[in-house]
Amino acid sequence: MRGAALAAGVSKPPKRSRSALLAVGLTSGIIASVMTVGALTLVGALDRTAVPTRSYTSAIGANRGFEVSTTPASLSTLSTDPSTMARRVEPGLARVEVTTKSGRLTGTAVAVRADGFFLTSAELLQNDDVWLTTADGNRSRATVIGVDRVTNLGVLRSESDKVTVATWGTSGGMVAGADAVIVSAANSNARSPSVARGMISATGVRYTLDDGTVLHDLVRTDANLVPDAVGGVMLDRDGAVIGIVTTIGKDPAGVARTGYAMPIEYAKALADSYIVFGHPAPVWLGVVGTTLSKEQAESLGITGGVLVDSVTPQSPAQIANLQPGDVIVAIDNKPVDTWSTMNLALRSLDPGDPLNITFRRGADTVQQLTFVARPPQTYRDQPSQ
Repeated sequence: MRGAALAAGVSKPPKRSRSALLAVGLTSGIIASVMTVGALTLVGALDRTAVPTRSYTSAIGANRGFEVSTTPASLSTLSTDPSTMARRVEPGLARVEVTTKSGRLTGTAVAVRADGFFLTSAELLQNDDVWLTTADGNRSRATVIGVDRVTNLGVLRSESDKVTVATWGTSGGMVAGADAVIVSAANSNARSPSVARGMISATGVRYTLDDGTVLHDLVRTDANLVPDAVGGVMLDRDGAVIGIVTTIGKDPAGVARTGYAMPIEYAKALADSYIVFGHPAPVWLGVVGTTLSKEQAESLGITGGVLVDSVTPQSPAQIANLQPGDVIVAIDNKPVDTWSTMNLALRSLDPGDPLNITFRRGADTVQQLTFVARPPQTYRDQPSQ
């Protein structure tokens, strides 16, 4: 996802255009930086202090993020049989139970920190009456730390402050046609977790939820999933977690069985941000967009990008002169191919950090300087960045 903007496939303009672009870029960069500092200072965007809405500390007093034990991801050939993989990950799973007016929802959560933080699907978190039951039978109430519409994931904190954390992998080795193993927590009348085995049928998938929210960069599997698998984990061949089942789609007959998993890197970034900052992203740009389709990218002569659908007034994006129809192709001269990679790049920044955005407007390639801000309260739960 990183590298020079032109390395992302942006075609070079003629020499005269590059000279003009350089002059315009330098002038607009200076003007934009002055305007941005003034505008964002007025709204407190240059305050680099993390939002103190919810901040949890470890026993030694320092902020701690996602606890990670990584292994290489490879699903091409399973080195461990699924039953062994399920037993290995089971201590890090918990059954989620939520009572609603229409009945009880059940699913799965996976522990991300030993002091009681869990990741699960946002679809389960319809109210604050949430209970978690871990593999050892311990049942405790959980607090909803946050729900993120961008990933359709949520973060919980259990009243139990001593849980087992799963082993985490990386999603880089996931390819279509590879084996897939999904493990979900045991339901109330079972002695073991549920295991489904199939294959990865596609990567980089978009999926539209019933409320119209579009999820990006998902991994789809044809494994026949039970309803409790929502929030469950996708494992690599060594039993490490490389994805979280954010939703289960319906087949042509209307039966929910097709799993859509969010790669672990995006889930990790979400958990880190909620635990440390109290909201889904430490910074805000002020755009709503979608990943370019393959056909759209090819028509522009680039490998990918984010098509800007709307720009929030008085946002850093507006100060950078972004407009609907522009295509963001790089952030700080590092390629952006998808909506999720843009989110990951932004989630590594702090409020007040300068940001160099490269975007396509028609046949022109434009660079603008702005700063990222703290998310306004009204946008913290919206599918914008």
